[in-house]
Amino acid sequence: MCHTANGPSTCTLDVEHTRLGERSGYYATPNNGDLRWMIWGTCYSVDTLPGEQWGQTLARGPDAVMGYRGLSADSSYTDEVAEDFAEEAWGANDTIKASWFYAVEDWWIDDVGSLIVPSRVVGGTGADAMSARDNLKRTWARRAATQDAAFLASAFHSG
Repeated sequence: MCHTANGPSTCTLDVEHTRLGERSGYYATPNNGDLRWMIWGTCYSVDTLPGEQWGQTLARGPDAVMGYRGLSADSSYTDEVAEDFAEEAWGANDTIKASWFYAVEDWWIDDVGSLIVPSRVVGGTGADAMSARDNLKRTWARRAATQDAAFLASAFHSG
């Protein structure tokens, strides 16, 4: 984070000027990004206002942010969540949303999995963002490097 678009002289994170995964333009300098999917296995990572929490980050670049709404358990019952997600999204070729919600399901722990996805259509609508949220698969092409996320759609699911 010390080499951001704000210059290399500061290590203070400025979220209004931080983008992750942008491949071209102002925020891609000095290091362009390839980040598409983010899993934050921590409490409050995609919480009650995910658009406000992740809007700047999803402006350009990433296709989805997955995490937890509220508290999440750091437990032997939940240590397989990332593996279960990968098996579903990559192995079974299920949607990102269904894979994440499957992964956070647990008989013993009632974590609330959450995700947020940007619209994928230039000049898109809220309906475009909701369609991406519900249908996005890992096989889909990335968003265009210059496309701004006009709308975001989120969902959550109790495990």
